[in-house]
Amino acid sequence: MATSELLNDPARPRPERVLAQAPEYGDCRDARRVFGLRETFVYQLFRDRKITGVLVPGTGKKRGKRLFNFDSIRRYLAECASKEEEGPASPPRRKERP
Repeated sequence: MATSELLNDPARPRPERVLAQAPEYGDCRDARRVFGLRETFVYQLFRDRKITGVLVPGTGKKRGKRLFNFDSIRRYLAECASKEEEGPASPPRRKERP
Protein backbone atom coordinates (compact mmCIF):
# COMPACT_ATOMS: atom_id res chain seq x y z
CA MET A 1 0.00 0.00 0.00
CA ALA A 2 1.24 3.46 -0.87
CA THR A 3 1.37 6.22 1.72
CA SER A 4 -1.46 8.14 0.04
CA GLU A 5 -3.67 5.05 0.23
CA LEU A 6 -2.94 4.68 3.94
CA LEU A 7 -3.79 8.33 4.61
CA ASN A 8 -7.07 8.09 2.70
CA ASP A 9 -8.14 4.78 4.25
CA PRO A 10 -11.71 5.23 5.61
CA ALA A 11 -11.01 2.77 8.44
CA ARG A 12 -8.13 4.93 9.72
CA PRO A 13 -9.22 6.80 12.88
CA ARG A 14 -9.62 10.54 12.45
CA PRO A 15 -9.33 13.07 15.29
CA GLU A 16 -13.05 13.95 15.06
CA ARG A 17 -13.94 10.27 15.47
CA VAL A 18 -11.71 9.96 18.51
CA LEU A 19 -13.27 13.05 20.13
CA ALA A 20 -16.77 11.79 19.38
CA GLN A 21 -15.94 8.59 21.26
CA ALA A 22 -14.59 10.30 24.38
CA PRO A 23 -15.88 8.58 27.52
CA GLU A 24 -18.68 10.28 29.44
CA TYR A 25 -17.68 8.65 32.73
CA GLY A 26 -14.44 7.34 34.11
CA ASP A 27 -12.73 6.41 37.36
CA CYS A 28 -9.82 8.23 39.01
CA ARG A 29 -7.26 6.57 36.76
CA ASP A 30 -9.14 7.72 33.68
CA ALA A 31 -9.44 11.26 35.09
CA ARG A 32 -5.70 11.32 35.62
CA ARG A 33 -4.98 9.99 32.14
CA VAL A 34 -7.39 12.39 30.41
CA PHE A 35 -7.12 15.53 32.56
CA GLY A 36 -3.97 15.05 34.64
CA LEU A 37 -5.87 15.31 37.95
CA ARG A 38 -4.75 13.24 40.93
CA GLU A 39 -7.10 10.90 42.75
CA THR A 40 -7.33 12.90 45.98
CA PHE A 41 -8.07 16.11 44.08
CA VAL A 42 -10.83 14.43 42.04
CA TYR A 43 -12.47 13.11 45.22
CA GLN A 44 -12.11 16.55 46.83
CA LEU A 45 -13.89 18.16 43.86
CA PHE A 46 -16.60 15.51 44.12
CA ARG A 47 -16.98 16.05 47.87
CA ASP A 48 -17.22 19.83 47.33
CA ARG A 49 -19.88 19.18 44.65
CA LYS A 50 -17.84 20.85 41.94
CA ILE A 51 -18.01 17.73 39.76
CA THR A 52 -20.57 14.93 39.60
CA GLY A 53 -20.27 11.19 39.75
CA VAL A 54 -22.21 7.99 40.19
CA LEU A 55 -21.69 4.88 42.28
CA VAL A 56 -22.08 1.70 40.27
CA PRO A 57 -22.97 -1.07 42.73
CA GLY A 58 -21.24 -4.39 42.38
CA THR A 59 -23.48 -7.44 42.21
CA GLY A 60 -23.48 -9.24 45.53
CA LYS A 61 -20.92 -6.82 46.99
CA LYS A 62 -21.15 -4.17 49.67
CA ARG A 63 -19.00 -1.74 47.70
CA GLY A 64 -19.20 -0.40 44.20
CA LYS A 65 -17.19 1.58 41.69
CA ARG A 66 -17.23 5.40 41.71
CA LEU A 67 -17.30 6.90 38.24
CA PHE A 68 -16.97 10.62 37.56
CA ASN A 69 -18.77 12.57 34.86
CA PHE A 70 -16.14 13.89 32.45
CA ASP A 71 -18.42 16.67 31.20
CA SER A 72 -18.62 18.06 34.75
CA ILE A 73 -14.81 17.95 34.98
CA ARG A 74 -14.56 19.81 31.65
CA ARG A 75 -17.03 22.45 32.92
CA TYR A 76 -15.03 22.87 36.12
CA LEU A 77 -11.78 23.31 34.19
CA ALA A 78 -13.47 25.81 31.84
CA GLU A 79 -14.69 27.80 34.86
CA CYS A 80 -11.15 27.83 36.26
CA ALA A 81 -9.78 29.02 32.93
CA SER A 82 -12.36 31.82 32.63
CA LYS A 83 -11.68 32.98 36.21
CA GLU A 84 -7.98 33.03 35.44
CA GLU A 85 -8.58 35.22 32.38
CA GLU A 86 -10.84 37.62 34.33
CA GLY A 87 -8.58 37.82 37.36
CA PRO A 88 -6.01 40.52 38.03
CA ALA A 89 -2.80 40.47 36.11
CA SER A 90 0.10 38.86 37.88
CA PRO A 91 2.38 41.33 39.67
CA PRO A 92 5.38 42.57 37.71
CA ARG A 93 8.59 40.67 38.26
CA ARG A 94 11.39 42.32 40.14
CA LYS A 95 14.43 43.24 38.16
CA GLU A 96 17.45 41.17 38.98
CA ARG A 97 20.31 42.94 40.63
CA PRO A 98 23.57 43.03 38.66
